[in-house]
Amino acid sequence: MSANLAELPNAQPEAPSGFYSYYPECTFTPTQLIIPPGMSFERWEELGKDLRKAGQGLQFWIGDWIRYGEHEYGEKYAQAIEATGKQISTLQGYVYVAEHVDPCRRRQLDSVDYSTHAEVASLPDDDQERILAEAEADPDRYTVKQVRREVHKVKIRLGKKKSEIQVIQTKEVQAWLLSLHASLLEHEATVPSSAPFLKNMIGAMDGVVLQQSERTVESDCQAILKMFTGTDGTEGVEAATDSDIFQWLLSRFYFMRDPELDDRLEYMACIATGDSQCPRNCTKHGRMLQLVSVEGSRQEGRRGGMLELYRLHPEYLQKLGD
Repeated sequence: MSANLAELPNAQPEAPSGFYSYYPECTFTPTQLIIPPGMSFERWEELGKDLRKAGQGLQFWIGDWIRYGEHEYGEKYAQAIEATGKQISTLQGYVYVAEHVDPCRRRQLDSVDYSTHAEVASLPDDDQERILAEAEADPDRYTVKQVRREVHKVKIRLGKKKSEIQVIQTKEVQAWLLSLHASLLEHEATVPSSAPFLKNMIGAMDGVVLQQSERTVESDCQAILKMFTGTDGTEGVEAATDSDIFQWLLSRFYFMRDPELDDRLEYMACIATGDSQCPRNCTKHGRMLQLVSVEGSRQEGRRGGMLELYRLHPEYLQKLGD
């Protein structure tokens, strides 16, 4: 007869899989955790760690639980909504991640959080494994934003997603921008004579439309460079984070989303695979920016202690001076 697990001197049930039975001295209710007097500090500390694990694994547990119900009983969301009290869209998200991220690829959630698993769920297995492994090995670098950047690049590479430049060049979007341009011209003709300054507003808006319709990778880079070189009589900045650059572009009505900006910064600094192996041939377009890291304060609730700054590359500065 096999020995009882509790009788083995070095074996412990793996909480939280047997969570309640592993803490028989405690009482768990929907609104309270009752801990009896006399619990040792070590036991109390262990309970806290297991409570954290229970909260972290909840999304995967519910997703796997719904999948089991569908397979065994043909039931899916009706019972799950009633049992969990969660909205169907939330449960569908749990199921999608549970179905597409195989347990063999899932990482411990105290090192790679659930949101990272959710971000990579739509990718092929090999790309999932690569990103999850990199996030596990370097959690300080792999913030949710960095993971989204990697996912964005994979989807474009696989043809599952178009870049903003590709979208802008489609007939549908070009037609929409042309229609908006025509509409603005019509409104310019109707500006009240008492408010001629509003024509300047319409002209600025029309300029933004035309700027978007003619966007290229090169024009994006030139827009970013203006922050460092100066524009419209203003002095350029010495260094800026990607967030600073995003806000600067936004304030000047140059619109691109975070993943696109990250792609341009990577292109301008030639940091995709290292200067010597830049797949975009940095010897052709020239290194425009230099990425530097400085000690920065860790923001509450976020990983990472290094602040990444961009500044004009010495090679580009020399080019400007020539």
